[in-house]
Amino acid sequence: MAEMQFRLAADLSNFFNKQELFNQRISDILENDEKTDKKGLVYEVAEVSKRVDEIELKGKVTAGKIAVTVTILTFIGGMVLKAINIFD
Repeated sequence: MAEMQFRLAADLSNFFNKQELFNQRISDILENDEKTDKKGLVYEVAEVSKRVDEIELKGKVTAGKIAVTVTILTFIGGMVLKAINIFD
């Protein structure tokens, strides 16, 4: 019985050690490392998210500029056509 308890305690200890190593690896992947200046996954995702937001904003601004330009050109074209019709 004591031997079984000893084996179970050893297995549990090994499990905790392996879990600690696994947790450390996950932490190394997710978090920044100041010693090596390596950026973690959380930081990288935040940076990519900012860049995507900027690209989406630029796309919306470009679409707005195109819409305003088309409206102005349509207005000018309409005025030119009216001017041509007046002088006919």
